[in-house]
Amino acid sequence: MTAVDWTALRGTFPTLLERSYFASQCMGPFPRGMLDDLAAYGRSLARRSRALEEWAERWFEMHGLTEDLIGAPRGSVFLRDSATAVSAAIASAIEPQGERRRIVMSTGDFHSIRYMWSAQARRGFEVVHIDANGTGHGDAATFVSAIDERVRVVALSLVSPRSGALLDTRPIVEAARRAGALVVIDAYQALGVVPVDVRRIGADAIVGGFHKWVGGGGTGLAFGYVAPEVAATLEPVYPGWLGHARLLGFSDKFEPGPGATKFQQGMAGMEPIYTSRAGLRFVLETGVEEIRRRNVALSERILERAAERGLPVRSPLASARRGGMICFDLPDGDKIVSSLAELGIDVDYRPGAGVRVGAHPCATEDECDRLVDHLARSRPS
Repeated sequence: MTAVDWTALRGTFPTLLERSYFASQCMGPFPRGMLDDLAAYGRSLARRSRALEEWAERWFEMHGLTEDLIGAPRGSVFLRDSATAVSAAIASAIEPQGERRRIVMSTGDFHSIRYMWSAQARRGFEVVHIDANGTGHGDAATFVSAIDERVRVVALSLVSPRSGALLDTRPIVEAARRAGALVVIDAYQALGVVPVDVRRIGADAIVGGFHKWVGGGGTGLAFGYVAPEVAATLEPVYPGWLGHARLLGFSDKFEPGPGATKFQQGMAGMEPIYTSRAGLRFVLETGVEEIRRRNVALSERILERAAERGLPVRSPLASARRGGMICFDLPDGDKIVSSLAELGIDVDYRPGAGVRVGAHPCATEDECDRLVDHLARSRPS
């Protein structure tokens, strides 16, 4: 296998030519091809209704590329404007079943998704929160112990946005199968830097998006995967014309489309359809396994130098238990972000997570060293 030339690939990312960028966990840098796609979208706008055929081609292409990214069969992915909207479309189609009315989730998951699942208590669900214990999410054993015949849904993050911890979902999915519960996984922080294969994971539904590690240029686009056998049992509560079995049928009555497509609603924002393609193609062409290996190597370098400097780390130290980012438990994290930005180094800060650092595969070893040195200098004396 030919080694990936990360130095050559670096030159295809405009942001990386200007900045030392370690904030892919927030918004990843995009390849230059995104600018070409954005220009193509701009040209299409002047054609108005004559652009619809081109838009439809891009729309369906994004479905296929997304299914390729996660190893999903055709027709098992739908597109919406956000991961929360995707999750809500799935959640609204799931009803309590007698005593089976619990939703199990973690206190450490992304707050918007937590808001959505917690709100299902208004529909008769009982929401059980697994204590994250400051690590980003509860461990697999804690989830497993909470799963019994009363559980309808287990909702969890593959990679914690609070610590970068990578959750071993296999025992959780197996326990849910035995209990007859559905598993919905938020894979947003994993996609593009951790291999995500729906057949290996075995979850009933997976939620994700493109503007983080996948390197989409714009926001406003996310996807949901629903296993075909599960999609066949669910009906959308808030359907729209894009989810109709006959897209241009103009029928008076909703007829669900095949597979997961039934969960789509109205006309999508086309700008992110165009601007997400180049990053997705980069990930597919380069290979998530290769990206993962490079990210782990750079992350290990950061952790080794951080240990030498005595920097406190919130993330798991073992690479097998960590996604793409490292969280440093440093005071005044927002000030650190600002001071590093003045030096041309981009990281981010989140309350409860600390200073978050994600090494893009095209980052250099020297950039990693410089980053840690400046983090060490920014600590209060």
